[in-house]
Amino acid sequence: MFNRKAGLFFCCLLIGSLFASAQSVHKEAHNLLINAPTLRSAYIGISIYDPGQEKFVFKHQASQFFLPASNTKIPTCYLGMKYLGDSLLSFRIRESGDSLFISPAGDPTFLHPAFPVQTFFDSLRNSKKKIWLQYNSGDAITPYGTGWTWDGYQDAYLAERASMPIFGNLVHFVRNSGTTFSVSPKLAARPPYLNEPMIQLIDKGNRFEVDRLYDKNEFRFKKSGSVFIGQQVPFKTDNGVTNYLFLQDTLNRTMYNFSLGMQRDFKGYRPIYSQPTDSMLRMMMCESDNHFAEQTLLMVSQRRLGRLSDLDMIDAALARDFADLPDDPRWTDGSGLSRYNLFSPDDFVRILSRMQQEFGMQRIAGIFPTGGVGTLKSYYNNIPGQIYAKTGTLSGVVALSGFIQANSGKWLIFSILVNNHRTTPTIVRKAMEQFLLKVKANY
Repeated sequence: MFNRKAGLFFCCLLIGSLFASAQSVHKEAHNLLINAPTLRSAYIGISIYDPGQEKFVFKHQASQFFLPASNTKIPTCYLGMKYLGDSLLSFRIRESGDSLFISPAGDPTFLHPAFPVQTFFDSLRNSKKKIWLQYNSGDAITPYGTGWTWDGYQDAYLAERASMPIFGNLVHFVRNSGTTFSVSPKLAARPPYLNEPMIQLIDKGNRFEVDRLYDKNEFRFKKSGSVFIGQQVPFKTDNGVTNYLFLQDTLNRTMYNFSLGMQRDFKGYRPIYSQPTDSMLRMMMCESDNHFAEQTLLMVSQRRLGRLSDLDMIDAALARDFADLPDDPRWTDGSGLSRYNLFSPDDFVRILSRMQQEFGMQRIAGIFPTGGVGTLKSYYNNIPGQIYAKTGTLSGVVALSGFIQANSGKWLIFSILVNNHRTTPTIVRKAMEQFLLKVKANY
């Protein structure tokens, strides 16, 4: 009898404690976010879930749709973790006589400066065979996603999508010592891409920047108020032709021993793998790399559908992988650059919950940013390893979704989406940080 009474007593204590915790979260959510004077114009959605208790701790407009910005990378990351395997499929190749046929699979790490080990490129450079670059005629890729803004075409975050990304689909201008600078790919430093660079720099001193024409790969220097240190400028892929020309020149080959073609049937080709998948996904999530996100969705499409098509892959994922989401999102790209994306906080909590169940916190910790790291480098500095979350920012939009470990040891899954704010992103992020630290302390 005593044990039953004691058990009932402790059960009541636990229920009371959970109720008090939920009440505390409710109070802090209203004080720090929902009713905050700086967020008076904002539209706010919050969902906090306790997977151990299989219950929601707090909800506010959690089933409503919000523009998620780079939180869109969460479903993209889930698909990458699920389908890309341990290493990235980079190319498929077939050898025949004195010819080597290579077909790209959308790998964004190919010749990317962040990945100095390029085993496949080294093998191409050492090959004596004629190389045939064969694009898949079944691929369906547009340079930009649906709903992207066009006016960032000179900014690194808007690198074009492609079947064979090269150098991150960016021209890298790097200042060396003195007045010299280097350019990669090297072909971009020569006409018709860049004309008489030293003459163009006359009277500009060391205060200049690189400018690209909107509709063509023509780069030029113009005066700037800032000292030039370095710049990354997207190039126009021109349906993969520019990528082919850059690779041809980097391999020091001519059109006679490196040709471009298209085909549909790749029977007899064998896979070539490049980087560990999670090393790319970590950069995608920690630095919020849009190009890696877009190419991740395309690479998953290659694995699942046999062709590169972001829109077909999104349709397939919504029909199968995400058919059980509580709300029916509108999903249009892999990175969150599009303002057509619409997700609810509950949608993100469901995806993150499945991520935790299927892959575990150890793998998540190796991919998501934590306090003081990546896009969280200025936040949660005192709790590294106790929060893993993806940020999201567009004009009027701040988002944060992920995992936080309460002082009780419990891991909570959360999603906070803020739309239509009229203050600075920093103020919104600080308010989110204050709220989540209160949740951590009191749950």
